[in-house]
Amino acid sequence: MPPEVGDPSLATDQHSTIRSAIDEGRLRVPVLPEAASQVLALAGSPDCEARDLVEVIKRDQALMAHLLKVANSAMLAPEIPIVSLQLAVGRLGLARVRDIALAAALKAEVFRPGRHAALVRGYFRRALATAFYSQEIARQRRRNVELAFLAGLLRDVAAPAICALVGDDEPSDLGLDVLVDEFAPEASARMIESWRLPPVIAAVARRDRGSEEGGDQADLCASVALAAALAAEVLGAEGDEMGLAQAAVLNLYQDDVELLRGRGDHVLELVETCA
Repeated sequence: MPPEVGDPSLATDQHSTIRSAIDEGRLRVPVLPEAASQVLALAGSPDCEARDLVEVIKRDQALMAHLLKVANSAMLAPEIPIVSLQLAVGRLGLARVRDIALAAALKAEVFRPGRHAALVRGYFRRALATAFYSQEIARQRRRNVELAFLAGLLRDVAAPAICALVGDDEPSDLGLDVLVDEFAPEASARMIESWRLPPVIAAVARRDRGSEEGGDQADLCASVALAAALAAEVLGAEGDEMGLAQAAVLNLYQDDVELLRGRGDHVLELVETCA
């Protein structure tokens, strides 16, 4: 007789399945198309120039079409239609175009709905909100905005791969969310390392603050943790008190946090536009 829905042994079995897949290197790591891989690399490079990004995106017609669609959305509201990548960069700026392109590439190749499609879509929205809030925090604190966006976007990038390991019916969405929370840090860090992105991005995913208190790695980890907590709030999820407590680590006062919360509608609009 098959186990009944809610049988505790099912959660134990899924836990063992995911643990084994990570330990044995069997977790599905998406092989990104050349354009997506290069957009990721450019997103982490302070030397990225507009022509570099345009040349990369032009090689992927689907990516280019999606970017132009987002660039012409109601949220960004261009005065006249944006019909070329060069015009998109000129109107929106290199950083915004790079962010849109990166989000589009990850949506197509990493956050593709499969098993547990509704959860995967939710994880993508959470990734976007965390990335945009990471930007807001970086701007407020005069830190590297591009690196903050990338770290926020990829913090739980292995969530879809973990979902793919779990059967369509078991465990419940709530139980799967618990499994993702447990295994995503390590699995995401391994995926990021396989893509050869800056080590600090993997450290943020692993929640590894490093040994230097107040150093760049610890600072970025705390910033993204706070961003994830604010993202959960704006998306209507449960509050994350540990994440919100990172404001003190970052020397942000309550007024600073409220200012960030005041950007919630803007962050949510960006999520809706890019999701």
